[in-house]
This record gives sequence, C-alpha cells and structure tokens, in this order.
Amino acid sequence: MTWYKWNDPDIKSQIDYILTRKRDFSEISDAKVIANISIDTDHRMVVIDRKDKINSNIRKKKSSIETMERIRECRKWNHFQRKNTTKF
Repeated sequence: MTWYKWNDPDIKSQIDYILTRKRDFSEISDAKVIANISIDTDHRMVVIDRKDKINSNIRKKKSSIETMERIRECRKWNHFQRKNTTKF
C-alpha cells in the first residue's frame, strides 16, 4: 500500500503491510491495493492472492499410496523367490 501526501502527490510512502506466518509466506502469489475502497483517509484495502495448500496434500497422499504399492510388490517378489528357491 502506498500513501500519498495530501498536498503533494509526488511524496509517497508505504504504510499498510501484510502480516503472515513465515511458513505461509510461500503461499502468497500476489498482493495489490484496491484503490476504490477507502477504509480511512490514509489507508486503502490490501488484498492478497494465495496458492492452495490442497495440492501439496494430494501429492502426499499419492506418494504414500505409491509407497504401499511398492511394499506389496516387494513382498510378492520375496514370496516368489522363497517359493522358487525351495523347489530346487
């Protein structure tokens, strides 16, 4: 957010900030000021765009499913090897 001095539009300073947790900082993709909405004479509404956290959770679930499938395949292979080595 940028604040403009009343009598001189060339003088400006930043006065409004976005506060977020450090772990959530990477989720913020964009920040902007809505100029039409005036909260106070010196302030404007600040809006952020966030990335969804849902995608990372889906990836975690998928990877755990893949891990379980690999474990099952490994167990099948071990069973197959034991079965065939005892025959000969």
